[in-house]
Amino acid sequence: MKETTTMATMTRTRKAIEAMMAANYRQAGRGNAYKVNFRQRFESDGLTARTETRGKWSAHFVLDGVPLYWLATVQKWGISLLDGLLTLKAWRLPRGDGSFQGPWSLDTYKATWLKQGRGLSIEAISGWIATAGHESGDVERTVCYHSTKSAEDARRGARRRLGYTD
Repeated sequence: MKETTTMATMTRTRKAIEAMMAANYRQAGRGNAYKVNFRQRFESDGLTARTETRGKWSAHFVLDGVPLYWLATVQKWGISLLDGLLTLKAWRLPRGDGSFQGPWSLDTYKATWLKQGRGLSIEAISGWIATAGHESGDVERTVCYHSTKSAEDARRGARRRLGYTD
């Protein structure tokens, strides 16, 4: 039973990630293929992304080390696709000192996301993501900020996007 559940989770996760990649990243003309390799336990590094070109009109996108629990964390938290960047793994950091006042909630994550470079190349970037949204669930006013510097830099970026200054 456990193995069947794991296989079903892997299949659902693989299909969700492939659909997001196809919709949000540049692709070759035809013949694109995706390969998502999973990792059972969480590790802070080890996730890699690469593009293997297959002739002029096709490409093979490979993601190694995607956490098996992606659906239960990244997808469930609503951070799978932020600013056109696919979040591959994340863990939520505890809320800070509460210095951010107002009707907004601010969450910060240590995360790895997928960035597209020149042409068809893809790269896994590690850093921090801060998301701020209205507590009543006003999806239209949700903002986020990706930072490779620090969690505080991500929080400042999200506050700037909301119009607050430090």
